Amino acid sequence: SSAAGSGRKVSSASSGRYAAYDLGGVVGNFSGGSLSEGLLGKQLSTGSATGGSFGATQRACSTLGFNGGGICTRGIGGGFTRVSAGCGDGILFANNEKATMQNLNDRLASYLDKVRLLEGDNADLECKIREWYAKVGPACEPRDYSCFHKEIEDLQNQILCAAMETNKILLNIDNNRMTADDFRVKYETECGLRQNVDADICNLRPVLDQLASCKTDLQLQCEALTEEMCCLKTNHEE
Repeated sequence: SSAAGSGRKVSSASSGRYAAYDLGGVVGNFSGGSLSEGLLGKQLSTGSATGGSFGATQRACSTLGFNGGGICTRGIGGGFTRVSAGCGDGILFANNEKATMQNLNDRLASYLDKVRLLEGDNADLECKIREWYAKVGPACEPRDYSCFHKEIEDLQNQILCAAMETNKILLNIDNNRMTADDFRVKYETECGLRQNVDADICNLRPVLDQLASCKTDLQLQCEALTEEMCCLKTNHEE
């Protein structure tokens, strides 16, 4: 079908399954399911659209809403566009919509019941609180703790002094530990030197024994030579 006009229905079949719309120079044919009449934003089940020239230099777009999709036609300077879109069954959508609305209504009713229950519990709690205050009486007057401020300040100063003393003691402990470590290193070094000296002494003892033996031999030789020298002197005098 074809017609000229602006957004009016051109032709419609008696069965309600075929309709054509003239959308300002765009002719659309829709068939294959239940059709809701109207222009842009109306619900359509299935269909196809054939767009003619818009006769303009700027881009133009017309959108038609479906159950399962949308359709858009555009043209530039006499362009021609054809777009097809497929959708589901409108009856199934209506049933799903009813079920969704029923579910939402049920949830809203449940929420309102919970709100009423919580409001009742809140009212009971407020009533109990008022009864408790009525039994206990007015709130106690605030006590004057100014007399304890001096004592609190003194205790805080003592805590600060104790903390400073503790830090000093910890510092001294660290220093003493470092000093002890230094002495330990020195002691280990001296122990190593002593072991080396002991090893040298053990090695020199055989040499000392040899020197003592040589000394004894030399003393004997000296005595023998002294006696011989005396004998020679006596012989020389005679």
